Amino acid sequence: MNFFARNNALCLAKIKGTSIGDHLDFIRGAAALAVVYCHLRVLFMHSVSPEIKLSITDRLFYLLGSYGRPAVMVFFVLSGWLISGGIVRGDRSGVWRWRDYIVSRGTRLYCVLVPSLILTLLWDCLSIAVARHRIPNDDTALAIISNSVIRLHTDAITFFGNLLFLQTIFVPPLGSNTALWSLANEFWYYLVFPCLWFAVARSDRRWWQRALYALAGVAILFFTGRDIALYFPIWLLGTGLCLVPSTPADIWRRFGAGATVACGALFALALLLRGMGRLPDSYRSDVAIAIPFSLVLYCVLHQRRPASKPLYSRISQTLSGFSYTLYLVHLPLLIFLRACLTYETAWMPTGQHWLALGAIFLGVLAYAYLLSRLTEARTERLKHWLRKLIGSMDAIVAGSR
Repeated sequence: MNFFARNNALCLAKIKGTSIGDHLDFIRGAAALAVVYCHLRVLFMHSVSPEIKLSITDRLFYLLGSYGRPAVMVFFVLSGWLISGGIVRGDRSGVWRWRDYIVSRGTRLYCVLVPSLILTLLWDCLSIAVARHRIPNDDTALAIISNSVIRLHTDAITFFGNLLFLQTIFVPPLGSNTALWSLANEFWYYLVFPCLWFAVARSDRRWWQRALYALAGVAILFFTGRDIALYFPIWLLGTGLCLVPSTPADIWRRFGAGATVACGALFALALLLRGMGRLPDSYRSDVAIAIPFSLVLYCVLHQRRPASKPLYSRISQTLSGFSYTLYLVHLPLLIFLRACLTYETAWMPTGQHWLALGAIFLGVLAYAYLLSRLTEARTERLKHWLRKLIGSMDAIVAGSR
């Protein structure tokens, strides 16, 4: 057994029956909410300027709307931990297979992606119709997603390019759905990691097999380009949590609380600096968010207390259960509502407008939740059907020999 197999304790930790699963679900759900609120705020509310006097409440609402990008970094680290953990466990036990992996990941991605692309076309057509011959405002951060941009990014090549996860590589994200950029990163990381893992972590393979895996991994990163390759180390922070040993229980009982508070404070400080503009949008600031979060996640993975209270568990599981759908389908709907309400003039920060923003936020959540019952909630059923179909095909092929 090699070093990696011996030291992936945080991957192998059993979270069933403990509070860890609830915490992870809550983090993923909260990250999706942060992305939606960020887009909602920058689409509808006037950008901050010296001429606008803001109350403390206004400043708080604006601050909370600045965490869309950091939330994506949270998704990357979580994904790195989850996907890497499955590969490491499967490889260690000898049950990991490329076919099973592709079916599992492909079903998870496409079960929501295909409907979201179709809905993007639908909402974009309505947005263009509603805002026809109107001039978009320049008062909001996402005013650049205008009718002309939507038309430019909507054609058959772009649609199928997004279907093949080639957005940001050969084509732009489809129409108004710019949030699709991170999905391309995720897909290619799903392919790169197992290639690199089998190249470096298994000494029982022949040298040429390991060389081919390494070559394939490097080729994929080269194919995807600089931007996707640049964020792969952030995704690998989650992988790192799979490989480092967990802290012994007696030591964690003595120092765990202090470590958790310190890591949480560091992450909160990074978020505060980002919200205040001290960490402007850049790769460095994304790293400055991802590293403290990975430390927080390390602490979360040591919370081996019994399962949390039913209400918290229910909320966490519900948010997590439709977070992927929410991420993929929210933006085109918001763009359409922007075309109806604030295409020419953004809202000023008043109590009435904040209440309207809250109503839209809840409406978008309800929309995504209902869609998830038809898509994301049926992922496991679709996986089972595909595996059964593949098994039947294998039986037919074997019988014909």
